[in-house]
Order: sequence, then C-alpha cells, then structure tokens
Amino acid sequence: MCQAMSRSAESCSFPLSSSFIIFIGLHSLDDPSIIGVELLNRLCTHLSHVSNDGCHRDRIVYWLSNSSHLHHLLSSDICFTLPLDQLSSLVQSLFHSLVKECTKELSVLVHSFFTSRNSTERGSLVSLLDSIMSSCRWSQLNADITIQLASQLFASLNTAIFNQMIEMKCTSNLGHLVSKGLTELDEWSTGMGVELAAECLFDTCRQAANLLIAPKNDMASMGSTTYKLNSLQIRHLLNSFEVCGDEIGVGNDVLHRMIGLAERQADELSAEEGIPLTLLETNRLSGMDMIPPQDGYFTNRSQSNFEPLKILLDELATKGVCCNVKWNDDSIGWIMLNESNNNVVKIHLNRGNGGIGLSIVAAQCDEGKESNIIVIEGVGERQCGIYIKKVLEGSIADKDGRLCGGDELIQVNDKSLRGLSQEEAARSLSSCGPVVKLLVRKGAASRNGLQSYLVSPISALSPPSQSNEKYIYA
Repeated sequence: MCQAMSRSAESCSFPLSSSFIIFIGLHSLDDPSIIGVELLNRLCTHLSHVSNDGCHRDRIVYWLSNSSHLHHLLSSDICFTLPLDQLSSLVQSLFHSLVKECTKELSVLVHSFFTSRNSTERGSLVSLLDSIMSSCRWSQLNADITIQLASQLFASLNTAIFNQMIEMKCTSNLGHLVSKGLTELDEWSTGMGVELAAECLFDTCRQAANLLIAPKNDMASMGSTTYKLNSLQIRHLLNSFEVCGDEIGVGNDVLHRMIGLAERQADELSAEEGIPLTLLETNRLSGMDMIPPQDGYFTNRSQSNFEPLKILLDELATKGVCCNVKWNDDSIGWIMLNESNNNVVKIHLNRGNGGIGLSIVAAQCDEGKESNIIVIEGVGERQCGIYIKKVLEGSIADKDGRLCGGDELIQVNDKSLRGLSQEEAARSLSSCGPVVKLLVRKGAASRNGLQSYLVSPISALSPPSQSNEKYIYA
C-alpha cells in the first residue's frame, strides 16, 4: 500500500500500477473485513490530501485515473464486499479538483484568445488544452471521464470568453477574432475526439460572434444564429455595436425585432428551466458531479496493451505477492498468495506414453467463497475450475505422491484450464506430451466449498448444481 501511494506520474512506467497494487494487496488479505477497511481508509486519506492540497495537475490526473480504475475493479468483483462509498466520493472530489486546477490555468490565458492571429500568444490556450489531454491519455484516464473533463473546461472557457466580449468594444472585428479563435478550438477538439462537446458548449460565444459579424440589416442571418442569446445579451451587443468603415448600423426596428425574438426563444426557455436572465454568462456545468462510467476501463478494453501490467505482476511475483497465470490469448490473470494460502505449486511429471492417472471434474465455487484467483477480463467472474476427484492407484500421479483429491489444476504446459469443460481439460492433459508441467493449487476444493462434492463416491454422487455430472479420467 505504501509503495502504491508513493507512486506518481513521474515515477512509474505503467500509469495504472497503483490501482493494481492496491487491488492485489486487498485480495491478498486473509480477512479483508478488518485490515481491508483500514487500508481503504488510509488510501482515502491519501486521496483526500491529493484532492485538497493544491497538488500539481498531473498528480491529480494520475490519482483520478487510478482511483476510478480501482473503484471499477472492486465494484466489479463479486468476492469484494467492503463498502466503497468513501472511495466513490473521493473520486468525485479528485474530478472537481482537476477541473478547478485546469480552469485556473486556462483563466490566465483567456486574454490570448483576443490577440492577433499571428501573435505567439495565440496558440497558448490550445497548447495548454493539449497538455491537459496528453496527461489524461498518458495516465490512461477513462475516455468518458476525459470527455466530461473537456466539457467542464469548454463550459468554463465559453463563460470567460463571452464575459470578456461584453467588456470590449462590440465591433465586427471582434466578431471575426472570436470566430477565428473558435475555429482553432473546433479543429483541435476534432483531433481530440471531443468535437461534440465543443460544438455544444461554445455556442454562446459562437452566436455572439456571428451577431457582430452579420450585416445589421439582415434579420434572417442574425435571427437564425442567435437563438441561445437572451434579450439582455442581444440588447447589449446591438446597442453597443460600433460601425467600422462603410458598415450598416443597427436600426431601431432591427433592434426591437431581435430583442423580441430573443424574448420568445431564449428568455422563455430560461423561464421554463428556472434560470434567471443575466447579461453575463454563467457556467451551468460548474460543480456538476462526474457520471461514473460503467465500462471503457483498461481491464475491459480489447486494445489495451497488457505488457506493462505483465511486468508489474512479474515484479509483485518476485516479492511473493502473487503468481502470474496466462488464461488465454486475450487476457491474463494471477493467483493471490499470502501466509495462509501459499499453496500454488509447479509439478512436472514424466508420464511417457501412458496416462497421468487422474479423475477430474469441472466445478464452480460457491457464491461468496474466496478463490483468490483474479482474471483481468471480467474481474471476479465465477468461472469453472478443473479439480482432481481422485488419483488412481498405481498411476504415475499416485507414485509421484504430490497430487491428491481436492487439488485444482490451473495450468497444463502453460495453458490455462480455467473455464474449460471436463472434456476440453481431459484433451489438454492427454495431448501435452510425455512431460507434463502442471500448475496446481493444493486443497482448493476445501477452501472453495466443493469438498463435499469431491469426497462422495462417484457412483453415489448425484449431479450437484456446482459441478458437472460426469467424471473424466486423464
């Protein structure tokens, strides 16, 4: 736990390492009901400090990514029953802290939005947004959370830019300047995959710019692009409009008709939603909680690169925390080891051309029984395991003496048996060649609530719900 909490974006090659270390640590406990609560409390205290102590933006992103991913791992795991309300609340706090920190950085650069297009300051706002999104991508923050962050930042920028426009001279040049800036933001947003959020949340600024640019005798042009501006905003922008060159000024008839249109559109909509009319724009997303995504995390993305996770698991395996297991071509897993469960062994048998001498059965552990086996794809899924029903007298396995009834066969020649049927497991065992390499969890049936089914005589055993009705020999 201490190692996990000391990690940061700068100190690790796998950005989600903290969430996996904590998750594995909680699963390695004999009784998580006491120590697990204490460890979760320590984690929540740490996250509270990150959230409230004005940490650097990258550190907040790192812990938002890890805490949200950890919450997903634990809430998806049927074997983990400790309450997660406090962790869920702190994930929200980290999200709000990240929005606050990024908004503070962006507010310093809003003035650059109104500088000349060729100014070196012109791209600083986009560069900062790019830096924020890069941090999110590197930390492997859930894409849905990233989009919600971008939406919050766009809403904040829209408010700041519009309110700055209200304080400036209302000219067509200002409209063109804002329009060009919004085009740059639109292009950047498209590249980041958040163009829908940008299109929606910059609407107020975009419509104000269009109003300033449009010919002031073209009601159709002005009216069709200003439906989100209320009557106070329309009145100010048109009343304060300064003519440049041979432009047409705003006539009283046009002014009154535009105000009337705003009263029938934006004003009525605001009244229905209970929003007071104000000249200055308010950020309506401010303080809004993040909607926790249900998917899209590292563990359920088919395109995820598992290699950094494998390296992390190898590191933990050397410390005796877990034993890596390759389940299939698309997922990896591990077996938890602790003082009372250090019972995963590797057994090599030289069987020659004969059989191994095992009676096997596919069975699933009882609901709530801790198997200490974790699979990346579908964390906590109750998959069938292959258990030894009986070691046949006089067989190779019997003479070796290390296998016995109730042991679980996890792998044969580095191929996982988890989730296979008895027939599939038997074929794997019979086709593995003269030397058989087994990964075995000793006494697994007893810990998984299956011992009563495996100790019954085969002939007398009625088909239980936890296991298949046939016993196959290998």
